[in-house]
Amino acid sequence: MTRRALVPALILLVLATSGCIGNGILPDAGEGGSADTGVETHGGIEFMTSYDAAKQRAIDEGKPLLVYFWAPWCVWCDRYHENVFPDSRVKGAMESYVRVAVNVDESPGLVDRYRVRGPPTLVWVYPESGEELYRFGGYPNPDTVKDPAGKLAEILDAAAGQYHAQ
Repeated sequence: MTRRALVPALILLVLATSGCIGNGILPDAGEGGSADTGVETHGGIEFMTSYDAAKQRAIDEGKPLLVYFWAPWCVWCDRYHENVFPDSRVKGAMESYVRVAVNVDESPGLVDRYRVRGPPTLVWVYPESGEELYRFGGYPNPDTVKDPAGKLAEILDAAAGQYHAQ
């Protein structure tokens, strides 16, 4: 086992043996319905959970693919879920994409492929080639971006326009 894979495994082992998982302190691995339905919701927006299925749907629908790298322990991801994704401008802009949520702890191959340093990271992808169209890592700095939801909606609209201009 590589060092990269060992650290998350050790963290999960400590959490499981300390009673944090399964007692309401932290969510169980299957929470959100991803195993049964292939869809999970973040901030009121549905994301597919299979990268390959999402990529194929994006190809079939002629839409760009939005890959959302997140983690259940990620505080900044929670801020997206609470403050940005529920915004009607973001929800509207997200309709231009096929969306997939990738848990960084469960998909190290995709994390490596898209050079994700950590969650949250949004990567816009040409589904036919898997090439990156655009990326946004982290959470917008509240000191410089007064309207994070507006900023994300603007980026989503611009990236979709660039995709369809190709």
